[in-house]
Parts: sequence; C-alpha cells; structure tokens
Amino acid sequence: MKTTNIFLKMVIVIFIGLVGANADSVSPTSKKIASNTSVSISLRYTIIDPSTPPDICTGASSPSGQFTVPGALGATPTVLGTDSRTLHVAFDGVNGDRKYVNTRVRVPYSVLKKAQNLGKNKIIYTRTFGAYTPAICPGNGMNPMPINTTINVTSQMAASLGVNKIKLYFDNKRPIASVSQYEKLNVYASVGFVGSGYFKAYWEVDGRKVSYVIKNISYAHNEIFKYPNIPALPTFSEGTHVVKFIITTPKMEIIFPKAVYYVNANINGKLQDVKLLSPIDGKYYLSDEHKIFTWQKNIKDKIFVLEFFESISDKPIFSAIVRDSKYELSNRIIETKFKKGEEYYWQVKGYDEAGINTSISEKRKIKL
Repeated sequence: MKTTNIFLKMVIVIFIGLVGANADSVSPTSKKIASNTSVSISLRYTIIDPSTPPDICTGASSPSGQFTVPGALGATPTVLGTDSRTLHVAFDGVNGDRKYVNTRVRVPYSVLKKAQNLGKNKIIYTRTFGAYTPAICPGNGMNPMPINTTINVTSQMAASLGVNKIKLYFDNKRPIASVSQYEKLNVYASVGFVGSGYFKAYWEVDGRKVSYVIKNISYAHNEIFKYPNIPALPTFSEGTHVVKFIITTPKMEIIFPKAVYYVNANINGKLQDVKLLSPIDGKYYLSDEHKIFTWQKNIKDKIFVLEFFESISDKPIFSAIVRDSKYELSNRIIETKFKKGEEYYWQVKGYDEAGINTSISEKRKIKL
C-alpha cells in the first residue's frame, strides 16, 4: 500500500528517443507532466521525404500510436492502450525535404494506472510512419521505422506546469446569462493545475483583449480567476456578447471554452452624456502635432475607455483605458492601427469606482 501511495504522487517526465536510420524525429526531447490525472503533451514529428525521381512518394501516415511497457529481456512489451488518431504528412517529391506534423498526445490515467499495477515506472509511446504508396517507395528509405517516446517517473516537485481543466461561468454557475442594460455582471474561470511554473492568460471580450493574468503556480490545485471590476463587463450594448479566458503559458493547442451573455434593452436605464471637446467632428486630421483627444469629465466618472472604429457600427480597432479626461495617440499606434486618407470614429465611455458604465459619448469622425 505504501508503494502505491508513493507512485500516485509521482509525475511523468517525457524523454523523446528516435529509432530508425531514416532521420525521422520528434521533439521536444524532454517534457515533464503530472501523473495523478490524464495529461496531454505536444509533440512535433519531423518526417524526411525519401523520394528519388522518377519514384515519387506522395506522403506518409501513421495510423495510430501505442502505449506499452517493456517486458523482460527478449519478452514482448505489454500494451497499455492505443491512440487511434491517424497522422498524415504530404511530400513534394524532393529528396531530403523535411515535413512536420504537430500533435497533442493524451496520456490517459488508465494507462498510468495499468503501469502502476504492473509495478512499472517506464512507458513507451510509439508512432510508425509508412509511405502512402509503398509500391513505388521501396529502396528509397521509407521503410516503416518506429519513433519512440519514453515516459519515466520522477518526483512531484519536478513536474512542469500543466492545465487539465478550464471552465467559465457567471454568478448563476452557468456559462450563459441574461442581464438588463447597465446591470453589473461577474464571470469566472475555474482552472485545474498540475505541476508548477509560471501561468499566463488574458480575458477576451467580443474578440478584444481586456485584462492580463500572470501568476506563479507552485503546486497542483484548482484556482478560480474572476474577471476584473474595472473595466466591468460591457452591458450597455444590447445583444449577445462572448467572454473567453485565453491561456498562453503553458501553451495549449485547444479551442478555449466561452461564456455567453445577452444584454436586454432597459428603457428605464439612462447613461450620462460625455461631451467631446477636441478634435472637432470631421474636421480633424491626425498628425504628429495634433493627436490629443479631450472630453469633459462627469462627477461619477473615475475611469474612461477611449475606442476607435472604422465605421459607425464596427467593433473597435483600438481601445485605451485612462483615468484622465484626455489621451494622446502614439506614433506607433497611428502607424499600426490607422491608414492614411481613411476616415475613423472615436467614442468615450465613463465608468464609476465599481466598474459600472455610467456615461457614453457620441461617435465623432476623424481623418488621417
């Protein structure tokens, strides 16, 4: 029983090894992941085109991957599980040309449990790439050769950071909500961690990055991240809005979940007007000398969001958050976000200390 408890606290370290003389390979060469739950690892296979004209290999494929544990000397390995996904790579008929296949391999907990029951601390993940057209490739080097990934066991503290769960929800504990205009709304991201390391992510609302999250994770646990109070989730615009929590570190090649909320029109709610001061509507041309935007501050306004649009109804192409009632566009932003000779619109929204949208301006035209 003591041995079993110790094993459950261990983590997997992935060491990639290459078998075969055809120079096919896989990377990274080393990877650490936790073993107390099913985990996924990113692999990049490099496959060499063996074509020798006039014999042209059209491509290679690997129909499946296999998890095994080595047997005794000379004994057949024990199969723990199978990865049934087929991987493909197409060739251009150029001998020695490198082609790449990126994939994420899920190591099921059932595979880890079987290895534990056998008293093994080494698991082999194997992929074999063979030619699409073997009849015209013999002798050209496309002999099926296994590429092995060796999974070894090490201590919990050595595990690299991983994420095994992401869930978004509102106060109603669901990923969907309906609110009235100007009503305050909270959204949360529940993230399950394995291992340790630096965690980086950002909140995205209607396709725009809003707020960044950076944290050092020191142990495996579940953590809840709340959307910031300032600026609050926009509820002044009627219709459907989408929130995402995008994780950038550790790298995850997945479709991130989303939370959707619908803002209903509120005939009783009324925002204060933000009076725009300069530039003057339609008569202002952006230049190095004139790129300061100013407006009049209301009593409740503590923070402002300045947005620029390509048309009256478009989503913003650039936003800035400021506490003062003015903002100066930098040359870098002008060069990267705007085009000379084009017309744009700008608008200011005010928020109070609680992050509630309290005011909004008209959309005013500018030219570049």
